[in-house]
Amino acid sequence: MTGTVRFAAAKTIENRALTRKTAAEAQLHKLNRICELLELRPDDHLLEVGCGWGGLAIHAARHWGSKVTAATNSRETVVLKIPRFCMT
Repeated sequence: MTGTVRFAAAKTIENRALTRKTAAEAQLHKLNRICELLELRPDDHLLEVGCGWGGLAIHAARHWGSKVTAATNSRETVVLKIPRFCMT
């Protein structure tokens, strides 16, 4: 999709003009929609428990300017994601 690890879930779009979206575009739409529904602002602090690969956490921090704390109990996620995230 976009070079990131994500589960195969995306927001479906009923608008016919938007139905030609790629999986990556649908994923981005879903992440933005979640942030819109949460009304995230740069002065907000998002706590994501069970963050999986951290897609929402990273998106909220990078694109919405929110401070984020993400928690996972997956050793694989920590080993693979933290070094990559800290280098970006």
